Amino acid sequence: MKDDPAENSPGDSPEQAPVQLSSVGYVMHALGVSRTRAYYITDRHVGEKAFPLPFGVLYQGAGDTDRKHARVWLRSDVDAWLDRHHAGWRDTVDT
Repeated sequence: MKDDPAENSPGDSPEQAPVQLSSVGYVMHALGVSRTRAYYITDRHVGEKAFPLPFGVLYQGAGDTDRKHARVWLRSDVDAWLDRHHAGWRDTVDT
């Protein structure tokens, strides 16, 4: 374990489980929907079916004009949302 707590990453401690993240691709797979539909679902942050806010955003590329980004969510948040709004999704998907 590192001396500086800021340098510790998830999983450094035996009692701390690694963080599992999910992307839009996970939502696509879990619901069997297109990329367009998955983006629509994950962009909804208000109302009864509000999707969880992203845990973070990953950036790729150099410079401001060609940078691409991907949102990531805690897998536990996504799974809980799927359980609430799409009962039975676990029966149809091998996760």
